[in-house]
Amino acid sequence: VPSGNFPAIAYASSGSTGKSTFWFRNKEQEKHASESHEVIVKDVYGIKKAEPTLVIICFSMGVWVAGNSEAAGFSSLTEKGYNFTTITPGIEKKDILNILKTIAPFYKHVILAGYPPFISDCLHAAKDEKINLKGLKILTAGDTFTEHWRETAMMLGDIKNPSHIINVYGCADASMLGHETPLSI
Repeated sequence: VPSGNFPAIAYASSGSTGKSTFWFRNKEQEKHASESHEVIVKDVYGIKKAEPTLVIICFSMGVWVAGNSEAAGFSSLTEKGYNFTTITPGIEKKDILNILKTIAPFYKHVILAGYPPFISDCLHAAKDEKINLKGLKILTAGDTFTEHWRETAMMLGDIKNPSHIINVYGCADASMLGHETPLSI
């Protein structure tokens, strides 16, 4: 543990080098992640603080950084006055579809956050089950995607604005480092 101080949060890297590395973070670092999420929510998605928004974390949970960091980043926006509910089904597709069917219709906006290929699987499954995906926004990380993928996701999710699908770049030790913008799209 660095300098004998025990940090508030620990995450693990994916282990792409063959072994996971643990990364320790404190509340100040988590605050920066929250600020990055707010930029996407407010400036890219155009969600106002009072608008009821459901955030569904579809990243693998456990010790991995993506799911936990996204859950922390989005849920901390409630402390800034956003009317958000964050739920963490992880990669349980059956649970995600149930959430989209039963809880999502009560919200003006629904944000699906996850790995692009898995989000695609969920969108196809939702279409097969004829689930209405009104107000859908998508946040992805962990992989790139093509503009053809974005167009397909827009069609499956009934999304009219290409910037309502945003890919972010981050890493286990620093969380979110950057994200797409309407201009970059």
